[in-house]
Amino acid sequence: MSADTQRPIRRGVLLRAAVAAAVTGAVTAGTLAVLPGGAPAGPAPVAADQPTVTEQQAMAVAKESGKKTEVVGLRTERREIFAEPDGTFTAREYTDPVRTVQGGKWVKVDATLVKRSDGSWGPKAATVDLAFSAGQAGKPFVTMQRAGREFALTWPYGKLPAPRVEGETATYVDALPGVDLTVRAEVDGFGHLLVVKTPEAAADPRLAQLDLGMATDGLKVTEDATGAILAEDSVVGGTVFQAGKPSMWDSAAVQEAASRKQGPKAVAKALKAASAGAAAADDTTAATPTATPTAATATPGPQATPEAALEGPGGGGRVAPLGVEVGKGKLRLVPDQKLLKGAGTVFPVVIDPIQRTTSRTSWTGVMSGMPTEQDWKYSGSAGVGKCPTDYNPVSCNGVGTRRVMFTMPLSFYKGKQILGATFSARVEHIYSATPTAEPIRLYRIGGQNYTLNSSSNWSNTSDDWDDHIGTVDKAISPTSCSSQANLHFESNLKTNPELTSEVQAAATGGWNSMTLGLRATDESRFAEWKRICGNAYLSVSYNNLPRQIKTSDMSTDPGGVCKWGTSRPYVDSLPKLRAIASDPDHGNGQTDKVKVEFKIEWGGTTRVRTPTSRRTRSPRPPTPSSSTPSSR
Repeated sequence: MSADTQRPIRRGVLLRAAVAAAVTGAVTAGTLAVLPGGAPAGPAPVAADQPTVTEQQAMAVAKESGKKTEVVGLRTERREIFAEPDGTFTAREYTDPVRTVQGGKWVKVDATLVKRSDGSWGPKAATVDLAFSAGQAGKPFVTMQRAGREFALTWPYGKLPAPRVEGETATYVDALPGVDLTVRAEVDGFGHLLVVKTPEAAADPRLAQLDLGMATDGLKVTEDATGAILAEDSVVGGTVFQAGKPSMWDSAAVQEAASRKQGPKAVAKALKAASAGAAAADDTTAATPTATPTAATATPGPQATPEAALEGPGGGGRVAPLGVEVGKGKLRLVPDQKLLKGAGTVFPVVIDPIQRTTSRTSWTGVMSGMPTEQDWKYSGSAGVGKCPTDYNPVSCNGVGTRRVMFTMPLSFYKGKQILGATFSARVEHIYSATPTAEPIRLYRIGGQNYTLNSSSNWSNTSDDWDDHIGTVDKAISPTSCSSQANLHFESNLKTNPELTSEVQAAATGGWNSMTLGLRATDESRFAEWKRICGNAYLSVSYNNLPRQIKTSDMSTDPGGVCKWGTSRPYVDSLPKLRAIASDPDHGNGQTDKVKVEFKIEWGGTTRVRTPTSRRTRSPRPPTPSSSTPSSR
């Protein structure tokens, strides 16, 4: 079986603190992210490595070369647009940033940490300015800046050890005895975890509550009614960063995953052994607190710490809320002591909050068994369908059914003709050992401008699955979240037109965003269980409609240039009608093909002339207008 149910790391508003002490568990404090409609972020970054390329210029190159050509002038961190040789355009909207501006040039995002000249560490290329410290006392261990706002956290217990850096993660080993502070770079924020490695570490009284130093510039940090953390612009308002409701979990999912191939009985046995081992170690320590290992009793070689469930609690299981209190200059974390010291806890225990900047894209996972919880902007993948308790009895305990949702921006498509749309995602895990056709459904959630935020959960979204758009029912081979998408809901005007019609209605209605959701067809079957990565995208094929014809470009013979009002001339014979029509997708001598419909008033009655199609050449670049003629 490959029914991996590992719960993804949340991306919350303020911080991701993971205490790795005696228990292998995690506390999630949320992900900091910038919300749609939040504080104005100013104009989109513009790179200097390419000239500003318009749709018309890209279209001319595409037609001449026979190859699709990017409209560089419309490139953003999360969008790319290509002119196609057939005269249409294809845009792709990503949930996660795929590029950023660095040194005046567009570069691919890369969260890999590199050491800087001042000794700090930061990602190679991210959409936020992020720095992890070298461990100096009194200095923030993480500082994040975006659009002139700053957020920083400081460790309250003095100097940290120099970080051990691997990829995008910096680990300050034994920040407290038996507790690691792990900080991870994201392309648009960061996450931090406290990994409690043993029961002895969990007994440290400093884990009763942990007051992280918090400094901000241009931000006001608050906690909302759901426990999510919001950082708002202190001058103009609007959310700049946000994090979901924090939580903490143990590492039962790691034990389940390691023994899953041997079947459910092996999973249960491994979990029982892990819990018993931790309890025995705790009892031994309590009985002989001052005992010192000798050459005869000590285990040879270094003692390896069990692997922690850093990617999340596996979709549920032994999870507990992490208390968070926002105060002046501090962020207080209050770990759940029952989980830290519980007899069945599998160590390490992870305490986890995350921060990210907000954007017009967002995603989350929700659970029927935990209706007020969510996986806001999760890293990696989250489950869809009935969480399989047969293979994951602990991490699926109490989870019930899972769904995922994505908010996609659509304001760019206002007034455009939508020719096709495809929603794509990556399926990282499936229930069965071999790919088997199991259906998954795509829905529109809510109506115009419905958006997700860090407080979105099962309770406040389950009634909003308004429109079933499509179903994919085929065998899917799992892939990684960094590979090519393997799940596609394809749609055009002739085949499976539902998604295309939804996007067209949004474009016609001037929607700023639309939220889409994935769920199993039968949410009572384990077999339909899948894990979906958060980095989905929406592809849209479109055409710019012809501009409204100007009065000065319309004439009759006899009669001359068209006029309005009571002074307009009348004729008593059938006139010749002439109009100069143009398509904004063409120009620079390119030939347009536009249909024009003429309406003639004759003798007090109205006659509509049959639409005609003829090729016209625009003698000059067309001038934009607020309305358009009939169709292309």
